[in-house]
Amino acid sequence: MVEPDLIGLFVQPLEGLGISYMITGGVASVIYRDPRFTQDVDLVLRVSEDELEGLPSAFSPEDYYVPPAEALRREGRRTRYGHFNLIHRDTGLRADVYLARLGKLARGEEPG
Repeated sequence: MVEPDLIGLFVQPLEGLGISYMITGGVASVIYRDPRFTQDVDLVLRVSEDELEGLPSAFSPEDYYVPPAEALRREGRRTRYGHFNLIHRDTGLRADVYLARLGKLARGEEPG
């Protein structure tokens, strides 16, 4: 049996949208030679509101569970700890998605 590709399932669609991301957690630790068995991938996304609104278009509703648009908006408005899950329906594999805040400098605003 071929093991499902967590990266292919969840990261490739993000790359297709041009969304900035970072892989963390168990999958990242494997790269640093700390072997682990994991059924999910932890992702940190650095997204604007518009990018977050467009996220569902990258994940087919027949193949993936993506939270409703209002839930994505609510998580995107949090000042800290925005989080949601994406689930691949056929395999049950999951991406735990954490939202990084765009700081003032990243938006071209003066700090203060």
